[in-house]
Amino acid sequence: MIVCKKKQLVYFHNPKTAGSSITFVLAPHSTKAGQLDMKELEKQGSGWQGKVHHDGHQHFRMTHTQYGEFRNFFKFSFVRNPFDMVLGFYEKTKERHHVKTFEQFLTSVWYRGPDHALKYTQTEYLDADNLDFIGRYENLYDDWKFIANKFDLPNELPHFNQRKNPQLKDYRKHYDETTRMLVEKRYRKDLEVFNYDF
Repeated sequence: MIVCKKKQLVYFHNPKTAGSSITFVLAPHSTKAGQLDMKELEKQGSGWQGKVHHDGHQHFRMTHTQYGEFRNFFKFSFVRNPFDMVLGFYEKTKERHHVKTFEQFLTSVWYRGPDHALKYTQTEYLDADNLDFIGRYENLYDDWKFIANKFDLPNELPHFNQRKNPQLKDYRKHYDETTRMLVEKRYRKDLEVFNYDF
């Protein structure tokens, strides 16, 4: 959770939804701003995001944060189509996790292990009823501009963790009946609550 007290804004970092880009833009306005050197932050590898978060953890479930004291602040997050999100995570981590196929990944501990970005579904991460705005990764730039204009923030987001394989833009081509069923089963509530489909 990133808290920007002067702007009365709270951001909840739902994994794999452009969170690093949003975190970087919000960093100078956060409760941690005085402890941050933005030039050094930009040079750092993984793990820098947690330094910007109010509680020091970038991927805390919303219900596990102390956001109650900021209840009157504007609260927002972003979500993403689970089929695209899961495929993107697989593509980014398959070599590190030593999995050769997408189906193998979906049946491995890396898919929903306790120390990974996909350990919770989006509806488990977010308390949607208590958010003032839920942007969509698929409409990232327009939805971010809404936040930027409302809170006098930069309209442009920096690019972090960009997808390296352009062929993955159409995620449907990379699914078969089995892999679709595995993702659909786990993310059924996400699909319903955030109105996504295959």
